[in-house]
Amino acid sequence: MPSPRPSRRDDKGKRAASFHGRIPSDAREPSAVLRRPKTQPELFGSGRPESRPAEEFQCPPRPTKLLLNVTVQRSLGPIHIIISMDSTVQDLIAATLRQYAKEGRRPILSSTDAAAFDLHYSQFSLE
Repeated sequence: MPSPRPSRRDDKGKRAASFHGRIPSDAREPSAVLRRPKTQPELFGSGRPESRPAEEFQCPPRPTKLLLNVTVQRSLGPIHIIISMDSTVQDLIAATLRQYAKEGRRPILSSTDAAAFDLHYSQFSLE
């Protein structure tokens, strides 16, 4: 007794033919053929600079603040300071002294005047 379902072998042949770009003869009717959508070649730009908007060539925004690690001599561990880009060295020293006092670090500093301290670059930084 024949099966009411078509055989799997027939289905594989149709799928393989369409996969390899061959269209079965019954699908050559205009209503059965699917048209490929039209693409917009200028949608993503052609790589020419004159076709791109001016905003695309702007530099990325600069960071507004910096996170600096400042180590006070004879103190345990660095102090983390967040400071703006336009701050001076004296502003950094003053912010460090304020944070040092706020954290209650030891040794206690004799002066909190920023002019009494210097900032030195350490070539032995581990970061």
